[in-house]
Amino acid sequence: MANPFTTGSFNCCTCPEPPDYDPEVDDPLNTYINRCGCPVVDVVCTSEEKNAQMCGQFNPDDFGTEDGTNVYMNRVDTGEVNRYLDGPRVVTTAFSRDENDDCASEVTTVGSETCEGFNEGSTFYKRRVFTYTPSQVGGNSCGGSVSGGSAVKTEVKSFSESGDCETNVTDTSSDATITIGTACDFPCVSSSSGGLGLGQTFSGTGNISWNSNGSFWAGSVFGTVTEDQTCDGGSITTFPIEFIVSAGSTHSTSYQQALNQSGTEGTEYTVEDTETAALEAATAEAASSCSSVYNLRTRWGQYQGATSFTKRTVTYTATAKNLVIGVTYKGCVRIRKRQSYSGLTPAGADLEWEDVEPDNIAAFQATSDEEEVATDVEVPNARGYEYEIVGAHIWIESANCDCPTSYTP
Repeated sequence: MANPFTTGSFNCCTCPEPPDYDPEVDDPLNTYINRCGCPVVDVVCTSEEKNAQMCGQFNPDDFGTEDGTNVYMNRVDTGEVNRYLDGPRVVTTAFSRDENDDCASEVTTVGSETCEGFNEGSTFYKRRVFTYTPSQVGGNSCGGSVSGGSAVKTEVKSFSESGDCETNVTDTSSDATITIGTACDFPCVSSSSGGLGLGQTFSGTGNISWNSNGSFWAGSVFGTVTEDQTCDGGSITTFPIEFIVSAGSTHSTSYQQALNQSGTEGTEYTVEDTETAALEAATAEAASSCSSVYNLRTRWGQYQGATSFTKRTVTYTATAKNLVIGVTYKGCVRIRKRQSYSGLTPAGADLEWEDVEPDNIAAFQATSDEEEVATDVEVPNARGYEYEIVGAHIWIESANCDCPTSYTP
């Protein structure tokens, strides 16, 4: 085999220069001879980018993670309990991705906070009952006694189909029995003894009806009055009389059908959305970027975080040129990274580029002047970072060159 360096033009090539190399301070770089130009590496990248959108809402009280960006697909708002006829009011907002992978929501409401029960202290009831009983007799000077008689006013609340709160009232009652008293009676005393020569006795028993508007019993009792004139030599005469009578009432209130709905007042967030689901729903766009990225979603403020983020994956193919057949080469693809965020950049974030471990091009013996030395190699991709290919280098193995990461003298 012919010596590759015996024909053609020769070039003095220098090892790759580190980023911060200073020829006035740093040691000279190694050199080597290569025929037909110095070796170079061309890098071609293929990228796929997705701009993803989370689906749901944030819990403003507790984001749940250090970066505070949990998104929940179910939100349940629960109203008061033990209080409403058709309650407690529960409003559920359910998020989902539709057939086009767009985020949609549906709101379902059960219960109501417009129809409150009757309350006794801190307890609420559907029915309230007023029970009246007769008390003292009034309305006539003869007095008397009252027995029997009752009145019940029942109020029932209901929640109508139209969403109105209705109170239905039912009154039931029975008559009170009044017996006329003796306060008007007086004996017959002759006129010669200073009397009127006339005695009177009143009597009567009857029923009077309930007056629901006034909450008392009232009516007429028909009886008799007997006039005795025998003390003055006269006779006894009896004739009818109408008594206008009323009876006051006392009442008690009772409650029935306690509203015993159970539940928790407040807002609950469940069914956490995932970035994996958001990425699956996003449309991929092909390009030729040599920079991979996966944003870390952070807060936009105290009560909200970022809902969108970008993930771009990259592969590269490297082709070495200006090779000398039979000569052994090696090289590297230089990569750097920095932090990447969607939302507010947190305090203390480091946005400066830093070199990472390069991808080495393993030593190979050239069989032509141009060879593909790396095929569809993945560029690193990690949540919260951007990785970028800075460049690629190749040299003759015997030159003892180093990959040009940050230079340390």
